Amino acid sequence: LTGDFVCCLEIHSKGIGGLLFVRDGDKYLSGSVVELKDGILHPKFIGILNGDIGLLKKDVLSALYSFYFKFAGENGFKIIDLGLSRALLNDGVLRYKAKWKTKIGFDKKRSNVFAFQISKLAEPLKSFMVNNPFISLENNGLAGNVYLDSQCAISEEEAIKKYRLNGISEFKIIHLNGNKNVDSDLKIYDLSPAVV
Repeated sequence: LTGDFVCCLEIHSKGIGGLLFVRDGDKYLSGSVVELKDGILHPKFIGILNGDIGLLKKDVLSALYSFYFKFAGENGFKIIDLGLSRALLNDGVLRYKAKWKTKIGFDKKRSNVFAFQISKLAEPLKSFMVNNPFISLENNGLAGNVYLDSQCAISEEEAIKKYRLNGISEFKIIHLNGNKNVDSDLKIYDLSPAVV
């Protein structure tokens, strides 16, 4: 048995979850196994009919997300754990979840942390950093890290507006000019509720 199947059996046998479906009349289009534990609704698995990617264009997953929120509200769940996402501010899954007015957070039990050190600011690295703003762990919580260079057509304010997510407490805007030390042009914007 696969781990996914065992997880579904455990949810069913312990009575700590169930299935949510999206239907069009009598036809099931998508579904999700959800775990209901400690006041949190955890969607564990999502599927679409016969793996038909065309159904994604018909918003069956959006309908499923709507059902998560409806079910949670009707059954007293205050938190819906929509799972992990990459810590990249351009990540499609993260951006999709943000459209639902969610709050991102860091889960020490399920998250991986990595670190990197910049030894030389070569053009390929600059390009990667400019095109992949990321989230970092800071003393006060989560921070957005946005790198801009002279070819960026976006201002600091536009970058903050574009990448701002509920749960990020500060933004670090780093200007990459030539081969300067990366920290030389660092600006930090506090986004705590008292300031905003």
